[in-house]
Amino acid sequence: MISFKLYRVGRWCYERGIPIVPKSAHYLIRLLYHSIIPMSVEIGEGTSLSMGLVLHERCRIGKNVVFAHQVTVGGQSGRYAVPVIEDNCYIGPGAKVLGPIRIGEGSLVGANAVVINDVPPRSVVAGVPARVIRSDVNIKEAYSGEELPNSHQ
Repeated sequence: MISFKLYRVGRWCYERGIPIVPKSAHYLIRLLYHSIIPMSVEIGEGTSLSMGLVLHERCRIGKNVVFAHQVTVGGQSGRYAVPVIEDNCYIGPGAKVLGPIRIGEGSLVGANAVVINDVPPRSVVAGVPARVIRSDVNIKEAYSGEELPNSHQ
């Protein structure tokens, strides 16, 4: 959670043009948490970041998104657009979210999934490449609080 606070301080300074603090926050996050979180990324309130996270500099993350460890959110070669992750999503350990896609609100991405297509809202996706395995799921009802760290918010 401290990585998120470091990000917030760096992002605040980045938006106001303060030169040294954003770069320092970026390198501290990289050193302490083994994560690459550029200050240009838009991350919503209540989002939970973890170790080994790699985010593309233009991706957008909604509110109350939970990232497990070793997640990559990035672009695709030759395409300018990058992923958009909507509110209340859970991205499982080792998942790769790649290309100009949208993860719908309230969706869950399984462990080690490679997501290269849009994910409908309230869906569970898994596999390589990821495909929908369940639809119209309420994450908070389907999974207990032990599985979702931000379920109490």
